[in-house]
Amino acid sequence: MIHTATMPSKQGLTDSDTFPTIPNIGRRELLAAFGMTLGSGCIEEAQSLVSRDNAKQIAFSIKTLPADADPRAIRIARFLAKRLNEVGIAAQVVPMERVELLSDILLDHTFDCYVACFPGFDEPDALRTLLHSRFSTGAGWQNPFGYANLNTDSQLIAQRKQSGLQRTKTIKQIQHSIARNQPFSVVAFPDEIRATRTDTFNGWANIQQPHSALGYLSVETSTEKSTLRMTTQDARPTENLNPLTAEYKSDEAIVDLLYDPRALDRW
Repeated sequence: MIHTATMPSKQGLTDSDTFPTIPNIGRRELLAAFGMTLGSGCIEEAQSLVSRDNAKQIAFSIKTLPADADPRAIRIARFLAKRLNEVGIAAQVVPMERVELLSDILLDHTFDCYVACFPGFDEPDALRTLLHSRFSTGAGWQNPFGYANLNTDSQLIAQRKQSGLQRTKTIKQIQHSIARNQPFSVVAFPDEIRATRTDTFNGWANIQQPHSALGYLSVETSTEKSTLRMTTQDARPTENLNPLTAEYKSDEAIVDLLYDPRALDRW
């Protein structure tokens, strides 16, 4: 059931009022708890998580990209900040340039919360490096959330040795654990729209993922032109070709083309 009670905002409080605080809980743990209540509109339940016994104000920053780089991300961040402020959390949105944001997330791990696109993966085993506690101090997409759950660790290791229905069952258990503990929250799936020209290269209709090393290597030229040109909205992969610099990687398609032996032989 969704509760729609209206809570007083910061502007509606007097000088004698104090904001709710949680003295013995981390800010990321706090967000995980609020993620299960604010996301469903249960503000009353969210308020029950905080206390007025301590006068210390809780501060919370939400890092994200500026509006011209990702209008959806900053809208989500602003919505979250608004709801947190409604229950007494001093939340603020911090827009940052893409490289700076990813450096804070993937290298320095200096964030309370961030809103940004996840590069995604096709193989469930990618959850192992994303969430296993042994990778919590690593760089890149190796558990940047600092998540540690021994039961999840065991399941992530177990699914590597399983197959068929047994592995599917284990993966579902991992998904349920992630949804319950909220090391991260999936808010939306943006549409991925790509356009291809068929007058110079053909074979696109049979390719499920055009923007991939396999996709680019699968097309055939239908003219004398031998150079396949592509456009991208993110210039970072062309500015730094080092595959180890996580903050300059949006996806691995360009890097795969540069370092895959099959790509080198073909091109």
